[in-house]
Amino acid sequence: MQPRLRPAIVVFDGGLVHDAAVEFAWVAMGGALGSALRYGVGRWLSALGGPWPWGTFAVNLVGAFALAFLAGRVTGLATGPRLLLTTGLMGGFTTYSTFNYEVLDLAQNRWPLALAYVAATVAGALVLGMLGWKLGQT
Repeated sequence: MQPRLRPAIVVFDGGLVHDAAVEFAWVAMGGALGSALRYGVGRWLSALGGPWPWGTFAVNLVGAFALAFLAGRVTGLATGPRLLLTTGLMGGFTTYSTFNYEVLDLAQNRWPLALAYVAATVAGALVLGMLGWKLGQT
């Protein structure tokens, strides 16, 4: 009889064996920090008022730059800290689901603004992502 494998328990990374629970903990720590930062930025930028979702717009653009920058910088880090910064911190900081909800909400009564929000977010994230990528590689 063959032993049953439990792939969620062990992760093989370049010959090293990591406990997946430890990696989940690294991601969770980064995610908690990133989510708290996103909430803080959203509250701070809500003072600008108006229909434009400044908080989500800002975190997604900053996040696009930061993740691309980090991608070039974290290659030498151990798995845990790399997961904390990329999947955890940046994953918790940026938010596609809120972006999607805000687009749908704007489109109910202000579809030109919704389209402008989509265009500005996508174009801005691409430009800032390319800049972050370039700077992270140097």
